[in-house]
Amino acid sequence: SPKSTMKKETIDPTISDHSRAVEMANAPIVHAVGGAVGSALSLLLLYPLDRARIEMQSRVTSMKHSSRAKASSAQTLPRVDENMEAECDSGTLDLMTENAPEQKYTVRDCLSDLYCKGELYRGVAPVVFSLAVSNFVFFLCP
Repeated sequence: SPKSTMKKETIDPTISDHSRAVEMANAPIVHAVGGAVGSALSLLLLYPLDRARIEMQSRVTSMKHSSRAKASSAQTLPRVDENMEAECDSGTLDLMTENAPEQKYTVRDCLSDLYCKGELYRGVAPVVFSLAVSNFVFFLCP
């Protein structure tokens, strides 16, 4: 008869629901998914600060190059320290040049500019993807 050929699943009464849950939580796939999601979320949270850092560094670099270009067009090469002084102190970029009086460009200003231009999360997709896959594999293989 068909009923006799079907096997009944036997449940071991000595294993409690708690120990099954602990066994499932120790599965490698759970750690792999947790590592991938956790790393992706942390990157998404901190990515705007990294973008602001890059933007502020590029401003200082471009200002140094523009001051050198002005100096070479005048056939004199003054010291960069006389034309511009750039300091990063407590999240503020102080720029002093001949053309502009002291300006304060804070991290908040930079984040606001990036947000208004729609560039706050520009380029984040491939970075998040590669980090999530990398951490998935790392936590999957003990």
